[in-house]
Amino acid sequence: NNQAFVEQFDERGKYALTFPPSDNANESGNDGTITLLNQFDTPANLYVTYMTTGPPPTLYPKVQVTILPTKEQPQKSFYFVTIDPTIYWKGAKVHISVTKYIGLVPPGEVIIQIHPLEITQLPFRVVALSLNGGDVDEEEDGFLMTDVGYGGIK
Repeated sequence: NNQAFVEQFDERGKYALTFPPSDNANESGNDGTITLLNQFDTPANLYVTYMTTGPPPTLYPKVQVTILPTKEQPQKSFYFVTIDPTIYWKGAKVHISVTKYIGLVPPGEVIIQIHPLEITQLPFRVVALSLNGGDVDEEEDGFLMTDVGYGGIK
């Protein structure tokens, strides 16, 4: 039951994969999934780029991102990361995209489930996914800022 859909959210031609909340944030029926293929021979670092606002309160919901087992990797246990799309950026009022490290994903098909944990003014919006097969130096707070204009899902 994939409730995610591609949406143009800005008149300048910006698109996102949108994950609307259910009427009850505790329900799992409105979870959206993304299936991607890790073509590396080894596990790869998965990053999700999403829209965020700050200072609080944010316009976007907190979500739980879960990496699910697949037919190719049924023995792999799933894990999850909670994303809080609130950003504190030098005290400025911002509406930008942020890239967050999610974790290692195995080679082959990977299913990413996104579950909104609350109802907010706007739905959760993913603007890019990235896989990196090498070592990456992490920012201390676990995310890297990017500009929405540099790529997206269309």
